[in-house]
Amino acid sequence: MCAAIGPELAERKVCDFCALCPTEYRIIKGVRPYLPISASALYSHLAMHSGPVLDLTFHALADSTRRSMIHALAHGETRSAGELGRQFRSAQPTISKHLKVLVEAGILERTVEGRVHQFRLRRKALEQAGRWLARHQAFWEGAVDQLDRLLVEGASHDR
Repeated sequence: MCAAIGPELAERKVCDFCALCPTEYRIIKGVRPYLPISASALYSHLAMHSGPVLDLTFHALADSTRRSMIHALAHGETRSAGELGRQFRSAQPTISKHLKVLVEAGILERTVEGRVHQFRLRRKALEQAGRWLARHQAFWEGAVDQLDRLLVEGASHDR
């Protein structure tokens, strides 16, 4: 059961707390499906879920060819699909598919000038992914620091 559900959401089938949580829950008569949620649990719940935009971004970044295309556009210049395609040993349809994934993820912007498709890097999607990673890094570093403190305290109590 998702800790985020309160009694006002008792008739729903999906957690509306974050609108992304796929956690389904059953309603048992006479049992209140509400669990108190702490600030850290709230942060954890929100921070550990990613929206569709981040899913597309990380999917696009999962391929080395697409990461190389991003690197080629990192200086802010616009390049055509043909210019980008010549850098890789792939067929034109494969390059087009990679570019389509990057455009759908919001990482690249496509403009058409006659028959030439031009691509330019859009930093917003990458910045959102960077913020997501920074939040998770801070969360896990804090969790590890807390675990270290607890282990030190436990060891000192055992003596």
